[in-house]
Amino acid sequence: MKVFAERKQQWRHRFCVVVAMLLLPSCSCSEEIPDIDPVSMAQDVRVDIGGQSFILPRVAFHRPWRDSERGYLETPPFDGFTVWIGVYGSTGELLKSREICPLLTRQWSRSICESAYTPLYRSLPREIALLKPEALSVYRHTGLAGSGQTKYDVVSKIRFDRERADRACSDPDPSGHRSCSAGIELENGLIALWDAGENPSDPDEDARVGQIVQSFVKKAIGRKEDFEALEREAVMLRDPRAPCIGYEPYDRQTMERVRNYAGLKPCPLGS
Repeated sequence: MKVFAERKQQWRHRFCVVVAMLLLPSCSCSEEIPDIDPVSMAQDVRVDIGGQSFILPRVAFHRPWRDSERGYLETPPFDGFTVWIGVYGSTGELLKSREICPLLTRQWSRSICESAYTPLYRSLPREIALLKPEALSVYRHTGLAGSGQTKYDVVSKIRFDRERADRACSDPDPSGHRSCSAGIELENGLIALWDAGENPSDPDEDARVGQIVQSFVKKAIGRKEDFEALEREAVMLRDPRAPCIGYEPYDRQTMERVRNYAGLKPCPLGS
């Protein structure tokens, strides 16, 4: 019972930190988080934003809502939300987390649930914020340590375009570090944001990530999933710095599925 209480508190802390930072100023961190169970966390959430509907499992959505005896949970319309791309079956915060995986309804979430060595995990940012452009002002309340700036000072400089992602960075803090974000325009005038590296070693990083983010939003969490097309794109857009496993870019089960996909790059010897 002590372990359960500690992990439940960890989940509550993580939930509140994310909500405080991302797009949901009306949420109170004193709000009680429901008991975690695999069925609940695997249940689909439908989110309506900007006239567009998105469907994703509750475990990947940073703002769970109670309700509904239907096949999915609904959320009231609002200006933005954040998708967490994680190994949902090994979060370390859910006592029965591995039981989530077979209950997930969409292939994209099942594909990353038990392994980080998969095309989507190795091509997507860990968190993707989807929002209306006018909702950027919520970042006025998120300070950046040491720089004297807010996150809004950074993201408001991004030029959102459908054709290519753009990035912006804060002023250096006393140690010389800068906080950077990147973003791209989506369909229906929505935008996507993610954290970006300060000095990317891959000159094509923003273009690559922007492309796979657009595809993910459309083919993974849109009304209709097209997992095979999305995974093929993810293979071609794999982060070139991503680690390998057993001299292969992906785990054994995934390699059996994607070995003949176009654009699959072998791992260099010694990786």
